[in-house]
Formats: sequence, structure tokens, C-alpha cells
Amino acid sequence: MAAHQSLYRKHRPQAFGELVGQEHVSVALRNAVREGRVGHAYLFSGPRGTGKTTTARLLAKALNCLDLGADGEPCCRCENCVAVAGGRFPDLFELDAASNNRVDDIRELNDRVHLGMGASSKRKVYIVDEVHELTDRAANAFLKTLEEPPEHVVFVLATTNPEKVLPTIRSRTQHYDFTLLTTEQLVGHLAEVLGREGVEAEPEALAVVARRAGGSARDALSLLDQALAHGTGRLDTEQVLALFGGTPFELRCAVLDAVAGEDPAGALVALGALVEAGHDPRRVAEDLLRSLRDAFLLEAARGRVVPEGPPEERARLEALAGTLGRGAVVRGLETLGQAVVDMRGADAADPQLVLEVALVRMARRDAGTSLDALTDRVERLERALAGRSGDAPPAPGPPSRRPRPRGPKALRPSPGRRPGPAPGARGAAPERPGNSRTAARDDPTRRSRAHPGVPGSRPPPVPGPRPSTSTT
Repeated sequence: MAAHQSLYRKHRPQAFGELVGQEHVSVALRNAVREGRVGHAYLFSGPRGTGKTTTARLLAKALNCLDLGADGEPCCRCENCVAVAGGRFPDLFELDAASNNRVDDIRELNDRVHLGMGASSKRKVYIVDEVHELTDRAANAFLKTLEEPPEHVVFVLATTNPEKVLPTIRSRTQHYDFTLLTTEQLVGHLAEVLGREGVEAEPEALAVVARRAGGSARDALSLLDQALAHGTGRLDTEQVLALFGGTPFELRCAVLDAVAGEDPAGALVALGALVEAGHDPRRVAEDLLRSLRDAFLLEAARGRVVPEGPPEERARLEALAGTLGRGAVVRGLETLGQAVVDMRGADAADPQLVLEVALVRMARRDAGTSLDALTDRVERLERALAGRSGDAPPAPGPPSRRPRPRGPKALRPSPGRRPGPAPGARGAAPERPGNSRTAARDDPTRRSRAHPGVPGSRPPPVPGPRPSTSTT
């Protein structure tokens, strides 16, 4: 009985045209091979499972194909193509920089670069995987060879972290960025693979596998392999949901509904139900974060960004976002995101406790900062007023009392009242008819009091009764 081969190895692309979702890379490389404009060094970067190493092998196959097609595709039939596909081609070298990152390893590679090739070989190809793992000394030792290799040598560097690669190395390569695949692309790829395997599958089951893969073609095929191992020759949605569906959507919504209703106890009870059902708190936190993120997109983008999932789930999340409000959703994303970070690692605190604290903070709006609580109250009042726009406005509250001014401003007369001593005060001058300005102009004494700096003037009397004096 032949040994089982993983689907991602069994159905690995054998030509540029079979690559899924990386047309911007495959078209450029195929044209370069066809027109003889192949560079001496390439840098392939992107998330895991997007085809970087596979594309590097395809480039090695096309460069050494003995019957290259007019479109730049390898024939996949000659001895060189067969040897490359089987991993037996003598002039294709693969180096894992994660375990061969010392200076001595790079010096050995530099020495082998200048050796000759096999009789049927056209190019010698070196694939350096995870090149960002090279130490600084090893990377510097590699620079000269990478910049001016022999004419028959091509380097292909692959990495998931291009920002960690030395800029001097990046500047000596042609950089191609690999992207994650969409759910539709993965579903089509999985359906094609199952067609070759002769296995029937429900479309929603493939969508569940594709969403769980997160854009990685290799992860999608690995998950498909796992689902087929648990099945009976057919891929059913219920079976796939039990394997990869994560926490049930209804139970997740029960937690978030309790948060929206400011019910901490209800949120903790709903979380306890998920944990008792066997769901890991870390996975629950990640699923809650994903659902809250979808709710945020539905509320903020107003339908222009549609998250993945069935229409009924999207409608439920949109209603949840409307109940929470944008501010509460954003704060919930921040709180859950920090909880997910705190729950990672073997030495992290109790994951369930971390998630419980996060849910209580989300459900109790007053548990945040005073500014957050105030913002949330304003948003809720605005939503309430928008809902009762046809009703009469609320009755105004009691008028606020203005504080009585203190200091020099207290001596200023109120508007509409003529300045002067209080009526009935001792020494008060009788009022004069006529304009006050004219009286002040005609009376030199009042004019001097209005201008304290004039010689001979005396200060104005203090308003109010004078204190009584007694003689003994």
C-alpha cells in the first residue's frame, strides 16, 4: 500500500499558469524567462503558504527546461523538469537560513557558487528560505556574492519578514510581494483539487475551510486533508463546522448582546456556557474579536465593505453595532485585542480570567476612563434623540445661577443704573436733572473725581452707608 501524500504536496503547481492568486508574479517571471531577461537575484516575500518556495522551484524548472514553451512555460516532461519536480535536480540548492545562518554556512555557499554545472543544466539556482534569519555577519559575507554572482547562477531569497532583511541585500534583488488569497480564490482552488480526487463537497463546507485558512493556499489544503480524514468520502457543512467552525455564532452573539445591554453577569454566563462546551478561552476571544471587527466594518463602512459570512449573520452583527455605537465598538476592539495578546504564551495568566475581566470592562461603560464614559453617554443620548425626533423636546432644567462677581468688578454699576452714592446715604449729593455726561462736564468736582490723576481731585466716596462713630 502506497504511503499517503499530503494534498498540498500532491497538488503543488507544476507551471506558472497553475499558481493561484499570484498572477502579478507568475506573468512577470514567465515573460522574463521567455525574453531572456532573468535577473541574477530575486526576493520573494509574503505570508506563509502563498507560494514563495513553489514559485522559486518553478523558476528553476523554467530556466533549466530543455523544451521551453513559446510562452515561457516549462514543458514538465524533459529530464530536467522531472528532476526538479522530484527534488533530484543536482543544480538546484535549497538552504534554510533559519538553521544555516552562521558565517561559516554562507562562506561554504560562496565557495560552491563558483563550481561548474551538470552536463544538462543551464542555470544553477540557489533558494535561500527565511533569509531574514541570517545574522548580520552572515548577511554581510553574502553581499559580494549576491551582487556579482557567476553568470550561470541565480539566487532566489524567500522571507515572511522583508523588513528584517538588510537594505543592502534588498537593493541587490528584484523584489516580488506575494499576497494572501481571497476566500473565493481558495474555494475555487479547493473545488478543483477535490474534483481531481473525485470527492463531492457542499459549497458552504468549502467556504468554511477557506475562511479558516486565512488566505493561505497551503493551510487550506492541509485543513481539507484533515476534513477528508474525518469524513466518509464526502464533505458536509455540518461536519466541517464541527471541525473548523470555531465557537458557535449564536453563543458568540449571546456574549456580545450582553455586553451591548450593559449586563456583565449575562456576559459571564454566556462565556461560561462556551467554556463548558469545550471551547478554549483563547479561541473564544479570537472569535469574539473577529465578530466585533465585522460589526465595526458593517457600521463604519455603511455596506461598502462586506465581511465574510452568511447574510443573516451580517444582519445580526449590523444590528449589534447599532446598539453598541461606534465608540463602544472601537473600545471593545481595543479591549479584546489587548486580552488576546495577554492570553498568549505559556506563562500568561489564566486565559479565562483575562477574558472575563475584558468582558466586564466592555459591559460596564463606567469602568473605562471618564472621557470614554462621557463619550458613550453622549452617543446614547444622540441615538435616543434621533429615535424620538417626532416627540416634543425634553423640558429644560432649572436655570443655572450665575455666580456673583468678586473683586474690583463687583464695584461696577449694573447696566441702566447711573453711578453714584446709594440713595439715602450720608453725604449723597442731590441728583441733577439733565444728561449725566453734561453734568459731569459742568461740575469740576465730579470731573476731577472721574479722572483721579488730575491734581486737587479727591477719591470718590465709597457707596453705601458710612460706619457710625461714637465719641467717648
